[in-house]
Amino acid sequence: MSARAFHHGNLRAEILAHARVTLREAGEEGLSLRQLARDAGVSHAAPRRHFPERQDLLNALAEQGFDELTASIAEQLDRAGGDRVTAFRAVARSYIDFAIRDGALMTLMFSAKNGTAAAGVSEAADRFFAAVGTIVAAVVPSPSAPAPSGALSDALRAQLLLASTLHGIASLLCAGRLDASQVDELIDGVGQLFGVGAQPAAK
Repeated sequence: MSARAFHHGNLRAEILAHARVTLREAGEEGLSLRQLARDAGVSHAAPRRHFPERQDLLNALAEQGFDELTASIAEQLDRAGGDRVTAFRAVARSYIDFAIRDGALMTLMFSAKNGTAAAGVSEAADRFFAAVGTIVAAVVPSPSAPAPSGALSDALRAQLLLASTLHGIASLLCAGRLDASQVDELIDGVGQLFGVGAQPAAK
């Protein structure tokens, strides 16, 4: 198979893989379709078959990030079985580890310009929040009456609060404001706040 044929069938995935490396090393500002084309060994115009504009690349990265995080959450829940405490700890740790490993990608995922610009990103974000919902569904009481018009439902409020809290822990850790040894204790503290009933992890 020629190099041209190889790239024709795999170029999108290859460009995204190179973009993930660049995102980790240089942040969003370092992303350039022309440079990614050089990294992939193709003409500078080739990536535009899949990403006509730079924003299309950013949207694809954000969608990929949401799907990876959602899959990780599902995997952790499956491994934990029916143990809510184990599941909560595993999901929380998975979220924080993702943020530490791919902080620039997570920032991109949750930025307004990407979250509202593309249907694919919005749908991937919805799948992510649905996955987060599975870990809080058991501890959020069913409302006795529908939420007032314009108000958040109990379940959605819990999902947003959980994601925001874990994101905050990850941000503080990445900024050096937290020590890695404190993360498990904080995760258990978050679990207690959400009624999961986690006891402090063994040191």
